Amino acid sequence: MISLDELEKWFLDTLMRSSSSVISRDDETIGYNIFEEFDVGVVSYLHDDSLKRLLDNNRINLQMYNLCRRIRSLALALLQKQREVEFVKKDPGWAEVFSLSDEVLGLKNTYDKSRKHSTGGS
Repeated sequence: MISLDELEKWFLDTLMRSSSSVISRDDETIGYNIFEEFDVGVVSYLHDDSLKRLLDNNRINLQMYNLCRRIRSLALALLQKQREVEFVKKDPGWAEVFSLSDEVLGLKNTYDKSRKHSTGGS
C-alpha cells in the first residue's frame, strides 16, 4: 500500500490532469493527460477506497469526496464512449469533469490552508 502522502500526491495529480487548464493545451498534450495519465489516475486515485482513505485521514472533506465520486463516474463513462481529443474538447460531459476537478482543487487548497491555520502549521 502506498503512503498517505503519496496517495494525496497522486490524487492531486489526477485532478490536475482533468482540470480546465488541460483543455487549453495542444492536442497531443490533451491526449496524453486524459488518455494516458488521467485514465490511470481516475481508476486508482479516485477509486472509492482511495477517497475513503483520504477522507478518514482528514486529507479531504465529505464535499470533496462526493465531488470526486461524481468525477470518477462521469469520466469512466466518457472514457469508454470515445477516445478522441476533439470529443474531449466538445463534449458537455468532459466540460463537467473539468469544472468539477477545478472545484475540488479549489476546495482542497482552501481546506489545506484552514487545516494548517488551525493546527498552527506553516
